[in-house]
This record gives sequence, C-alpha cells and structure tokens, in this order.
Amino acid sequence: MRPQRMPSASEPPSSEIRQRLLLAAEKLTSHREDAEQILLQCADYFRGRHLLHRYAQEVGIELAKGYTDENIQLYYQLRHDGDIVGFISKGWEEPYYRLGESLRLKHNQLPAWKRHAAEISLLLATNGVALCPDWDKASAAQHLNLTINIPEAGFNKDTLAQTVETMAACVHKIKRMITCD
Repeated sequence: MRPQRMPSASEPPSSEIRQRLLLAAEKLTSHREDAEQILLQCADYFRGRHLLHRYAQEVGIELAKGYTDENIQLYYQLRHDGDIVGFISKGWEEPYYRLGESLRLKHNQLPAWKRHAAEISLLLATNGVALCPDWDKASAAQHLNLTINIPEAGFNKDTLAQTVETMAACVHKIKRMITCD
C-alpha cells in the first residue's frame, strides 16, 4: 500500500477538495456523463503532468513556460543546458504527447530549403517527424513546424529521451543543409 501524503497546514483536507470538485462538476453540468468526463480529464491532467515532470527531470530536460487552456491539457517549453530545444504538449482529447520544434527560415535560406526539400523530407519521414510548413505573411518568413507524437500508452523517460534526441538530430541536420550551401 502506498503511503499517504500529509497535507500542509494551509491545505484543506482531501475530503474537502473532493467535495468542492464534485459540487463544481454538478453545478456546471446536469449530465452525469459530462461530469464523469470532466473529472477523468482532470485526473489525467494531474497524472500526465506528474509523469512529464518526473521523466523530464530524469533525462535532464527543464520544463519552462507551462500552461493549459480549453484546448491544451499541458504545454511546456523544453530546455536543455539553458537552450530551448522545442516544446511538448498534449490536447485534452489526444491520446498522445506531441514533441515539437519550429524553425524559422530566413529569406536567404529558402533556395537551400528548396534544393534539399526531398532530402529533408526523407530525413523526417525515416525518423517519424511530421512537417508542417507555415508562411508568416506579417514577417515574410517561412516556418517549419516539426512534430513527433508519443502515444500516451508508451510515454516514459526512455521514449521522451529518444524523441528529444531524434528531434535535435533532425533539426541539426536541417540547419546544416540550409546554411552550408
């Protein structure tokens, strides 16, 4: 049996917290299924956040600038040795974590990007990285949004470490291709 954590003197007892959650769920919806779904999503949020923090610490990744909203269950910038190395997110309805990185191509890098497009596509495809190019009209810049999905069922410190390593290697190779021409 797992030892129970003792609440601090400033925390209400867990029975009071549980009662507040139940009352709030009942007040916000009259449908039992909706209330159950909301409470299950909240439990999933706390479980997922705890696991992400633990795994990130174990593999030497710092989580920064986290948030949650109506669409995003959790989002954090990933930092390693003080440098931003991407982000990790999970939507409320998604069965996976999404690790991503966004590269901004300068105008003078676009010709190299076009020359190496097939090679870059093969690199990303063989590493399970999705690419979504995005033209930013305001800054006249091309952004390359790269993502790798990690199924929730397979999310652990090893898959997190491997996915961060894979993304970093792909980003490094793309940057080399578009700046060495």
